[in-house]
Amino acid sequence: MRRPRDAWLRSSSRAACILAALIAAGAFVGWQLDVPRLRAMLAGHVAMNPTTALTFMLAAGSLWCLSGALRVQPAVRWAARLAAGLVVLVGAVTIAGYVLGHNLGLDQLLFGARLGNNRIAPNTGVNFLFLGIALLLLDWHSRRGVWPAQLVLLVPITISATSLLGYVYGVGALYGVARYIPMALPTAIAFLALSIGTLWARPQRGLVAVVTADHPGGVLARRLLPAAVAIPVLLGWLRLVSDRRKLMPTELGLAITVVLTILLFTVLIWATSRFLNHADEGRKAGEDRLVTQYATTSILAEAPTLSDALPRILEAISRSLDWSL
Repeated sequence: MRRPRDAWLRSSSRAACILAALIAAGAFVGWQLDVPRLRAMLAGHVAMNPTTALTFMLAAGSLWCLSGALRVQPAVRWAARLAAGLVVLVGAVTIAGYVLGHNLGLDQLLFGARLGNNRIAPNTGVNFLFLGIALLLLDWHSRRGVWPAQLVLLVPITISATSLLGYVYGVGALYGVARYIPMALPTAIAFLALSIGTLWARPQRGLVAVVTADHPGGVLARRLLPAAVAIPVLLGWLRLVSDRRKLMPTELGLAITVVLTILLFTVLIWATSRFLNHADEGRKAGEDRLVTQYATTSILAEAPTLSDALPRILEAISRSLDWSL
């Protein structure tokens, strides 16, 4: 059913707010108590900037208000928009600093004496800009029914997912931009959580509505999308491990990866098609029963006696079952 699924997505959206806020709060505590694990998660890696943590709290608070966790009142909406506007401002100032080649000092406001060279990364600035814009546009749509917030969210989702894969694969080029400071691991996780949470805050609209629908397209999307993400990530990681440990020649590893990808997706598509065929057969059987019931009721209403109606009813049932009398 649609309602339980929508309610689950909205609850997950609020859970994403809590996760991002906890990550940001942990980074704050890490800077305050000088605990590197809390602000970077991985030893020896870049830490989340405290201004980044503060901005995440603003974004999480904005999404929390817009997700329906609080009563929808004008003051609450204005507070959410103000927080989203500040998120946009942080992103814009960060990007401007890198474009101008001069640190504008926004990322040095908190714990400045302890930061050293720690700044807000350029890809972090881009993510904040687009995430804030998405929060501002969350409930706006065009006359053609396009919800631009969901399209805007594809940018931070792509950047944060790429950065997270960089940490999983151990490839610095995926979470860094040229010679600039890279995006921190907790930053990538918080961005991914908030971006997906913002998508799920309105499950009955736009792109998400296609996935949550009870129609065959929605069923197909729910079955294939998780695999479309998980299978390439897993096979890519296995391929990378194989290459680094020189378990097999590169050409053989590539061929095995391609074959496994084809095989797994073929099995998945076959299983999904089989499921949809069974569902369609059930739907058609239900429609046939309704047609037979309608025909039977009509015959009983029109026939003068039951003895006159019975042969016609038997004929209608036989026709629906494709029997010959």
